[in-house]
Order: sequence, then C-alpha cells, then structure tokens
Amino acid sequence: MPGESVDTLDSRIVYIGETCRELDRRWRYFEQAARDGKARHSGGRTFHSICERPVSQLLVSAWTPAVPDVILRNAYIRYVERKLILEWVKKHDERPLCNRE
Repeated sequence: MPGESVDTLDSRIVYIGETCRELDRRWRYFEQAARDGKARHSGGRTFHSICERPVSQLLVSAWTPAVPDVILRNAYIRYVERKLILEWVKKHDERPLCNRE
C-alpha cells in the first residue's frame, strides 16, 4: 500500500533493482520481460524463466532519495541497490531469486 514501509530483508523479495531514469519505464521493461522473456530487463527475463507466479501477483516498492545533485543522486542510488542486495545475501546466504549479478 502507498506509504507503507517495506522489509527489505523479507524472504519473499525476488528482485532488488535500481534506475537513475524514469521508474515507470524501467518497471515496464521488467514487466514485459517477466511476461514474455524477451524485453530488455535481465531481472524480468530471469523472473520469466524461473518463477512460477504470474506477474500480476507481484508487489512493487520504490524509493527515491532526496538528493538534488544528479551525479551524487545517481551514485547514491547505485550504492543503495548494492547495499540492499548485500544485506539480503548476508541474511539469506544467497541473492534474491531474480538478481543474478
């Protein structure tokens, strides 16, 4: 639900990603790849090939840092993605299902 916080270590998380561009476009790429396995999103293609649940059952959460400087914001976004994946791996001893890198 909008405004709810998300447990970033929840075992049901299948993908942690980042974008420094339009979030709606990036999500569309994930969704298309998750449905047909062809679009240009590796996490979505992985979801298509190994997950058994329909895309319509996915819940998506997003976070945007309040950093006005574009260069700093983009670097921070990439850092946060890697940190979230690291913390997830430390708890679960593996990457989220659709994170292959």
